[in-house]
Amino acid sequence: MHKSTEFSRLDRINKVVARHLAVIIQQQMFDPRFTSVNITQVQVTPDLSEAKVYFTALINPDAPDQAKTLTILLNKAQKHLRYRLAQEVDLRRTPKLHFHYDTKLMEAMRISDLLSKSEIENKAP
Repeated sequence: MHKSTEFSRLDRINKVVARHLAVIIQQQMFDPRFTSVNITQVQVTPDLSEAKVYFTALINPDAPDQAKTLTILLNKAQKHLRYRLAQEVDLRRTPKLHFHYDTKLMEAMRISDLLSKSEIENKAP
């Protein structure tokens, strides 16, 4: 198979898996802690055996361990989520899911905040 075809195929699979997982977590998981979970990215290996699933959630600033707790809970629920995913998506193999909290959004917000403060300081006489 041609490399560009392989990459585009994987991109499509990543997007389909992300979309279906988001729906499954929001509509079929009855744990209220999952209501704010959003899937940001999925990276499936070329052999479809494993997938890194990156997510964000509304985290209480007073509870910094909340992201860690959500990661643990999602990884514990991965067998159930994988089973549901297999029912929704027709793949030759349903990947094992590994959940990771996506810190890119928090980093972007922090950088934006720093830039805003810098602009304010530069405008002050």
